[in-house]
Amino acid sequence: MDAVLGVFDFITVNLGSIVTAAFAVIGVLSHAAAAFNLTGLAKISEKLHDIVQVAAGNWGRAANVVKVVKAYRADGPLAALNQIEVLVKSDRLKGV
Repeated sequence: MDAVLGVFDFITVNLGSIVTAAFAVIGVLSHAAAAFNLTGLAKISEKLHDIVQVAAGNWGRAANVVKVVKAYRADGPLAALNQIEVLVKSDRLKGV
C-alpha cells in the first residue's frame, strides 16, 4: 500500500508536467491527422484529449482521499475526520 501511495504522490506532484506532455503528444497527433487527412487519427487524438481532461480533473478528488487515508494511518480516525473537515471548509470536496 505504501508503494501505491508513493506512486500516487509522485503523480500528484508532477501532474502539471504529465498533463502538459500528454497535451503536447495529442497536439502532434492532431497536427499529423490534419496534415495527412487521417480522420481515424483525428478521432483518436480527440478521445485522448477528453480522457486527459477527465483524468486530470478527477485527480484532485483522489488526492483528497489520499490525504484522509494518510491522516488516518498516521494519527487515527480523529485525524482523518479533522482532515475531512479541513477539506469541507476549503470547499475541496464540492461535487464529490
